[in-house]
Amino acid sequence: MKQFENLRIWGFENLKTVLPFFIVMFFFSSCKHELQKTISSFLSGKPEIVRLYSDSTDTLNYWYMHYYENGQLFVKGFVKNGKWDGQWQWWYENGGKRFGPSYSWQIYVY
Repeated sequence: MKQFENLRIWGFENLKTVLPFFIVMFFFSSCKHELQKTISSFLSGKPEIVRLYSDSTDTLNYWYMHYYENGQLFVKGFVKNGKWDGQWQWWYENGGKRFGPSYSWQIYVY
């Protein structure tokens, strides 16, 4: 490894410090990326309903977010197999929390 002792890449002193960096970068670049899809928008262009998919090929499981026109979050929850699932949270237009029921009985979401 003597030939790599004087190697300098982006300020790193030697290959021993560069190699873990590249391994970590490779790991994160190979992970699946989330997909955010705006379902509807207000006339101002701000999003009204947004879905956040953890896997772009799975359209039945996603985070559902509905916003007020002022940009504050109105409701947020997870949709599993096309139905409301788990803890959902609602907010007032001023940003204060309303309530957050859990859904074990599952409602279909359009």
